[in-house]
Amino acid sequence: TGSAVALPYPNKPSVSGVAAIQSAVRNDIAYGADWIMVFNYNYSLEELKMFADEAHRQGNKIAIGAATDDQARRALAAGADSIEYGFDLSPKTIRQIKSRCVYLVPTIGNLSIIRDSQAKTLRLSREKEVFTLSMIDQILSPQLELSLKNAYKAGVRIALGSGTMVVPHPLAERL
Repeated sequence: TGSAVALPYPNKPSVSGVAAIQSAVRNDIAYGADWIMVFNYNYSLEELKMFADEAHRQGNKIAIGAATDDQARRALAAGADSIEYGFDLSPKTIRQIKSRCVYLVPTIGNLSIIRDSQAKTLRLSREKEVFTLSMIDQILSPQLELSLKNAYKAGVRIALGSGTMVVPHPLAERL
């Protein structure tokens, strides 16, 4: 099966407007995508809905990256079929994920990949907050563990994902 990243992505320009978003989704599908992946950080809720609507209209699913609870709620409101990351989810958001039968794909390996590649920072939020490696250990890892435990206890469907394109990684060259 194929996969794709709808914009923005490091080597792709950002898109805006209905026609550009539809074109980006259709282009990724034309290249074999089964799922469209959108990073939640740079798009309005209306734009996220456009991505989801077009993916669904084409018969595809959409994954929306959401590190924070607010981003996860926006992803749900946009029509996500899966939420990627989910580092810090509230019980209320977890219940919404469960009730909508949305998958949670925590990409746990991202945290170790970042450490293993000796990345200096990880930008996670729409507000451009920067998380250093010590913050990953002290804040993100415990939050992710708690979110996962709560999601599991609530019966959320959890899938495994790699997210290997986030930072340089040996497997990325083979994908």
